[in-house]
Amino acid sequence: MIKATDENCTPKYELLINNKFEKGITFNQILNVKLDFLGREIISTPFITSCLRRLRREHNCDFNEVNVLIYKEKEDNKNPSLYFFQGTTPIKKIGMDYIFSDILN
Repeated sequence: MIKATDENCTPKYELLINNKFEKGITFNQILNVKLDFLGREIISTPFITSCLRRLRREHNCDFNEVNVLIYKEKEDNKNPSLYFFQGTTPIKKIGMDYIFSDILN
C-alpha cells in the first residue's frame, strides 16, 4: 500500500497481508532489491507524490485518506495493478500512465 503521510503527500509504503497492516516497508523492498543502483526510487518518488496529490485534489479528501493498493492480478503475473482507495472505500483502478502522466502530457 502507498499512503500519503503529510499535506505534501509524501509517500510511505506498507505491507498488507489479507488486507491488514503487517509492517512498514521501503521502496527497495517493493522492488525486491537491497541497493537501488539504478536510482529508481529517486526517479519515481516525485511522480508518486504528484499522483497522490492529484488523487487528493480530484476526490477532495484529506491526505490521510489517500491510499493506493499495489497488487497482482492472477492473469498478469508480471505487471502490478494499482487501485485508489479513499480511506477504506475503493474508488478506481489506476495505471502507470496515471502515475506518470506528468511526463506523458
